[in-house]
Amino acid sequence: MQERELAAVIARAAEDGTRFLNLSGRGLTRIPASIGTLVELEQLYLHDNALPGLPDEIGQLRKLWVLYVHDNQLTELPASIGGLRELDQLFVRDNRLETLPECVGDLVMLTELELDNNRLRELPDRIGDLRNLERLYLDGNELASLPARIGDLLSLRELELYGNRLRELPDRIGDLRNLERLNLNCNELASLPARIGDLVSLRELQLYGNRLTALLPEIGRLTSLTDLQLGGNKLLDLPLELRTLTNLVKLSGLDEEPLMADEYLYENPGYWSATAQQILRAYFEFGFGRPTR
Repeated sequence: MQERELAAVIARAAEDGTRFLNLSGRGLTRIPASIGTLVELEQLYLHDNALPGLPDEIGQLRKLWVLYVHDNQLTELPASIGGLRELDQLFVRDNRLETLPECVGDLVMLTELELDNNRLRELPDRIGDLRNLERLYLDGNELASLPARIGDLLSLRELELYGNRLRELPDRIGDLRNLERLNLNCNELASLPARIGDLVSLRELQLYGNRLTALLPEIGRLTSLTDLQLGGNKLLDLPLELRTLTNLVKLSGLDEEPLMADEYLYENPGYWSATAQQILRAYFEFGFGRPTR
């Protein structure tokens, strides 16, 4: 779409008081400042273009509750985005963001925030102000840690952190009492905080591809858990408390762990503890897997 044509579309939308505007997949490289005249706009779709940035005037769209800008070339978000106080969904995945402005904390009505596949190395502390946020997607970034205020996201139900560089989790992760899904696959975690056991609503816990050598007994307090993924770690032992997860219907990855290797499982069963042996026996009895030889 040519700039002149885009300007005409925006002018017509402003005149009509348009509430919905879809400009996705138009090959756009620039959004003009006149976008700020669409004061009645509630939904704006700008995804699948080649936008390197957004104009400051985007913050004038005070009635906007849906903004899709994913699959562009954005390197930053304008500070004015904090003016979108009615925003419910913000999709910014598959861009080139390295930081988020602190004003993201002003988007207090957000329930869904997609930031996966960017270049984020840290999150602003004010992420904790998003008290209505239910789904936060951060897969495929460069995060080495999470701010303690992640624990203030009391409405959060899904937290996706696949493919980052996390080496530890803050203790306050345990404050997320409504969290149902936690994806930590493919990070660098060598241990989990004891407060992981406070996630009483957790149904899915994915830990594949980390550096865990053991699981804490507190894992047994996750009694709502139905899906636990453990493969790709360095597990040499398991806590007996794992047997208390009576709602578990999917346990995957144990066959990839050192404690399941032939030299441990068959030739040197005393290598791992009696509790681990009990867990492994239950593992096979419940049909979660079978040893190969």
